[in-house]
Amino acid sequence: MRRILPFIGVASMQFQMIIASKFMRNGNLLQYFNATPGADRQHLVTQVAEGVYWLHEFKGLVHGDLKCENVLINDDGDAVLADFGLATLIEQEASDITTISAIRVMNTLPFAAPEIAFPKESKQDRTSRPRSKTCASDVYAFGMLILQVS
Repeated sequence: MRRILPFIGVASMQFQMIIASKFMRNGNLLQYFNATPGADRQHLVTQVAEGVYWLHEFKGLVHGDLKCENVLINDDGDAVLADFGLATLIEQEASDITTISAIRVMNTLPFAAPEIAFPKESKQDRTSRPRSKTCASDVYAFGMLILQVS
């Protein structure tokens, strides 16, 4: 199971790109837990892990902004990952176009791994930049998501 919010299409409005998806009436993970006190937290968190695993292993993507607010609950009561605005490819060549600096530094501080939140600049090689988001930083954010729902 992919555990990813289904993508319907895109549109552009002036200089803004809009991504369309189905409306999730159950809201995000925190909203769902507040509205449904008996919800199986462990089951839903496991579904989040499945979604992150699928992204990493089968799509070669890092989510980049994993938190409860970016996990929506579909009509069947299942968790789906959403908000891929900070997603990036796992494997990039040095020559690949990189994300612009303003977006690279965007993150939700409590969910940002220390190496992402407080990067150390290398004095030896200022031409290369550390990865802004990694599988490891997604795993760190997943751990923080677990704490968020506890």
